[in-house]
Amino acid sequence: MKSSTAYFFPDKEDKSLFRLFCEKIRIKYFLGKDHQGKEPNIVLKINNKFFIIVAKHIKESCGAQDKQIVVLIEFIKIF
Repeated sequence: MKSSTAYFFPDKEDKSLFRLFCEKIRIKYFLGKDHQGKEPNIVLKINNKFFIIVAKHIKESCGAQDKQIVVLIEFIKIF
C-alpha cells in the first residue's frame, strides 16, 4: 500500500491478499461468490491509483459469449 507501484494476481496465488486489499480500501467484491470463485486477473497500483482488471476473451459462440458479457457488466457495477 505504501509503494508507488505494485501489482498482484488475485486469480492465481494471491486470493487471500485480494481479500485483505478489499477490506483495506473498503470495497465489497461479490463477483467471485456469484461466478464460481472468479477473482480479478490483476490488481495494479500506479502512484495513488489502483486498477482492478478482469480480462474477458469474447471468442466463444452463442451462450458462452453472453455469459462473459454478463460477468463483465456485473464487475463494472461493483465500482
